[in-house]
Amino acid sequence: MFEASADDRGTVQALARELDEAKEDGIYFSLFIYCNQDMYHQFVPDAITFAFSPRSETQICDGQLYNKLLTRLKSLFPQLSLRSILDLNPTSWSVPLQQSATFYDYAIVNQHRYYASNRTTSTSSSLVEVVVSETGRTWVGELMDIIHINQSNGYIFTLGHIRWFRPLYVDISQTIWEAL
Repeated sequence: MFEASADDRGTVQALARELDEAKEDGIYFSLFIYCNQDMYHQFVPDAITFAFSPRSETQICDGQLYNKLLTRLKSLFPQLSLRSILDLNPTSWSVPLQQSATFYDYAIVNQHRYYASNRTTSTSSSLVEVVVSETGRTWVGELMDIIHINQSNGYIFTLGHIRWFRPLYVDISQTIWEAL
C-alpha cells in the first residue's frame, strides 16, 4: 500500500508509519514501574524492556469484559476491596473499579512486539506463549486486548486479555499425520 503512490506525505498512513518509526523497538526510553501507588522511574539503555504503543483508545469496557477484569483483579488484589461501579449496596471501604480503560494497539516486552487482536487485522501477530508455573509450564493463547486502567485512587492496572487455546488430545496413529 505504501508503494501505491510515490508521494504519501501528509496522509494518515504516512503519519502513522512515521510515528511507529519514531518509537522503534530497541531504542532508549524511560520505563515507569508502578508498585503500591508509588511510581519509580528507571532509565533503560539500548533496549526496550517494556513500552506501550503510541496509538491507543480510551473507552468504556463492555459489560462482559468489565466483569472479567473485576473478577481477576479481586482475586489478585483482595486487600483493595474492589467492587463494581454498579454495585447497589457498596461498603464504605470498598473501591469501585472504573469502567473506562485505555486499549493499546501493541506492547513491547523484552524487545518483542505483541499486538492486540482486537486492534489489528492479523491475528497471527497476537499469539502469545505464557509461562504459567514455576516449573516452566506454558500456555498458548491469543492476546485480544492490552488494557490499562488508571484508578482515581492512584492504583494502576495493566492487563492482557487472553483467549487461551486448549490442547487437543487425539490419537493420530494410523492417520496421515502419524508420519509427520
